[in-house]
Amino acid sequence: LCVDVRIIAATNRDLERAIQGGSFRRDLYYRLNVVSVLLPNLVDRIEDIPLLVDHFVQTFNVKTGKAIKGLSPRALGLLMRYTWPGNVRELEHAIEYAFIRTEGEIIMPEDLPEILRNQRGADSISDTDHPLQESERSVLAATLQQVNGNKGMAAERLGISRTTLWRKLRKYGLS
Repeated sequence: LCVDVRIIAATNRDLERAIQGGSFRRDLYYRLNVVSVLLPNLVDRIEDIPLLVDHFVQTFNVKTGKAIKGLSPRALGLLMRYTWPGNVRELEHAIEYAFIRTEGEIIMPEDLPEILRNQRGADSISDTDHPLQESERSVLAATLQQVNGNKGMAAERLGISRTTLWRKLRKYGLS
């Protein structure tokens, strides 16, 4: 009898640190660690949120038979400002929740889970015709604040060149 088995395992723990702390077996780590894929948390790649939202809207349209076109700019702004401790799965559940609640073709802020509607600064998000620009401006401002105005560190954290950062800061009046 011959059996060929492949195991796919995922964790949100630092296994190398767990090995050092004695809470994970070294031999098991080396058996499992053939190919490692490290994904940053969703809060560190918020530029992916609109793409993920579009994907989930399409997926839930097929599942539910609804014809939701997308989110209002304000609803998208709420998603972009949230920290997403549950990562992509939490975002997916938020969109599914909104699908259950919404009665129109556009998901509005009131259709989103309460934790998103009640987050700090939610009142300052406005409905505009340019939600991605508003979100980009918010990301730039938040990143600058996190690095205490250090533009080199901000550019590195955002994964863009310093020149691109300077251009975007001028565009949004953040210089």
